[in-house]
Amino acid sequence: MRSRSPFASRSSISLNLPAALVGGSVVFAVLGAVGWALDKSALAAAGLIAATAFAGAFAVFLIVSERRRHESAEDELAAQASFLESLVESIATISSPLDPGEIVERAFGAPAEFSKVETLPDDLVWMLRDGKAIRGQAFQTREEALEAAGLRE
Repeated sequence: MRSRSPFASRSSISLNLPAALVGGSVVFAVLGAVGWALDKSALAAAGLIAATAFAGAFAVFLIVSERRRHESAEDELAAQASFLESLVESIATISSPLDPGEIVERAFGAPAEFSKVETLPDDLVWMLRDGKAIRGQAFQTREEALEAAGLRE
């Protein structure tokens, strides 16, 4: 098997089918024109028929290749649309209640009470007032965070 040059593109090495079809159309059209000019009706007819056949094959090739490209793009867009729909659904599920406590509970898996000190994952302690964080502090360990909040495990 012949190895490909790392600098050559695939189309420059293999036979380029669209170029061959267009080239065939042109060659046979010229052959038909020569036959017509020389008053050789058989040569003119054969050339024009072959040129039409090559042009038709080129048209079919373009239609099929574009259809494949469009199908590939449609599949990719459908996958992206599905992902975006699931993302929107999950965001809507998390943020659908208007109560901030429910949002925190769904996001962190623990019930939240407001107007008191709460601990959340990542060893953070937040002071909450009226559903808003007013002060936060990070700790090295969970135990330190619980102790700072006045809680013990």
